[in-house]
Formats: sequence, C-alpha cells, structure tokens
Amino acid sequence: MAVRQALVAFHNLDFIKQNLASSIHGSGNGFPTYQCYWVLSIMDFYHYTGDTGVLADNRAEVASLLGGLVKRTLPLQKGQPGLGFVGCKLRDYR
Repeated sequence: MAVRQALVAFHNLDFIKQNLASSIHGSGNGFPTYQCYWVLSIMDFYHYTGDTGVLADNRAEVASLLGGLVKRTLPLQKGQPGLGFVGCKLRDYR
C-alpha cells in the first residue's frame, strides 16, 4: 500500500496525515475500491504511528464510508448484483 510505503520511505508524517485528510474529499468520487483503500490507509497510518488523532479526525468519514459500503453489499447477500470482487491481500497487524 502506498501509505505504508511512504511512511517507511519518507517518514514525513505531517505531510502524509494532511494528504489522508484531503484525499477523501468528495468521498473518493464514489469509487468503492478507492473508499476501501482510503480506510485501509487510515489504519496503516494509525498502526505505524500510534497516532489516535488520525482516527478521531476521520472517524465520521470512515463510519459514513463503511456504512455506505455495507449498504451496497446487501444485494450480494440476497444473490443480486452489487459490488464485485476486485482482489484481496491478507493483512496481519500482529
């Protein structure tokens, strides 16, 4: 993931935090995969830095995006077309 790599390579935490805050305006232009990627980037930043402020600052947006994504997956649970599978990478934060 780009955020994780940028954290390690550049360690410019303020810039990365600002980029995370500004990059989701417009909710990722409605692209569910980008919205998921953004939420994972917030998690990456928190896990790398331990900065709970990034969680607090983005809590409402993360909750809104995840709520919308859950609603979009409901048709899949009923066997109707909805979001499609685009890939998966197992993540281990232990």
